[in-house]
Amino acid sequence: MNTSADKIKKILIARTENRIGDIILTLPLAGILKSHFPAMQVALLGTRYSEPIAKKSTFIDTFYNWNRFKDLSQCNADAVMLVSPYFDIAKAAWQAKIPVRIGTARRWFHWFYTNRRVFLKHRPVNLHETQLSTSFLSALGIKESFNIDTLYRYYGWQKEPKRPLPDVISDNKYNVILHPKSKGSAPQWPLQHYRELADMLDGQRFNVIISGSKEEKDSMQQDCPQLFELPHVTDISGRYELADFIGIVEQADCLVANSTGPLHLAAAAGINTVGLYAPVRPQHPGRWKPIGKRVTVLCHGQLTNDKKYIDKIAAITPHEVKETVEEMLKKQPIRDTFRRKIS
Repeated sequence: MNTSADKIKKILIARTENRIGDIILTLPLAGILKSHFPAMQVALLGTRYSEPIAKKSTFIDTFYNWNRFKDLSQCNADAVMLVSPYFDIAKAAWQAKIPVRIGTARRWFHWFYTNRRVFLKHRPVNLHETQLSTSFLSALGIKESFNIDTLYRYYGWQKEPKRPLPDVISDNKYNVILHPKSKGSAPQWPLQHYRELADMLDGQRFNVIISGSKEEKDSMQQDCPQLFELPHVTDISGRYELADFIGIVEQADCLVANSTGPLHLAAAAGINTVGLYAPVRPQHPGRWKPIGKRVTVLCHGQLTNDKKYIDKIAAITPHEVKETVEEMLKKQPIRDTFRRKIS
């Protein structure tokens, strides 16, 4: 298939994992495509869970729910980018006779169902997840290298209008979200460290918000009930759907977390973001750090493949994180122009 990129009117990016971070780190592909081909329509094939994230990007024109939309011929796409390398999606794209079908050469079925393949090197190359994803663009003639620290410009993140959230967001304090759990996707900073950090943040100046799923809330309350007993702590775990949680993050001043979806969400939303990592492949910050303008990553030790060093994340002290948060907020008065006043 010799269809040139400038002849492609609509492209479908397939990313169907139910993981916030994976979806967010895929958004720059849409922004880069728009920067090279402004008239191109960019659609995202995802799940119901990822739809609120897709709708935040001004570079995503259309969203399709893969769980309800199996006949890809109805997308009327000229090209599909199979970032999620799954057999059923690749086969559906082939059955839909989408002219340009781009997949990774690492999957055997892509040799049958795609007609343009890219070679992604995950090991031992220490590229960021988003940099690896941009390799798909080479199939459309975009072969430039992208600086990981400036890729956030391609999010196209559009904040929703401010609305009062008196039960969550304080109007006269810094609002700092602590998201302790990661659903097993990455090393976790000790829960006791989060409690000590929350205690160190002065209740006269800080409103500390604990976030997580309902299951994570039950686990945290069992393992560290003292975290929820602090008077300046607000617990929102399990209370909000993703779309509402995004609105809360956008109004917060800072978020502290391990390598997990809400960390990437905070970075994309443009708020102060503190990521806590262990120096162990493949979860190290070189591969999975959040991309944003206001991001600080804390990680101690030399990069290694040895899983026994996962506990190195505990070497990051609550005092160090507290000082980092204070430093990031130093130049940001409470309710400054970055956090527009609610009228």
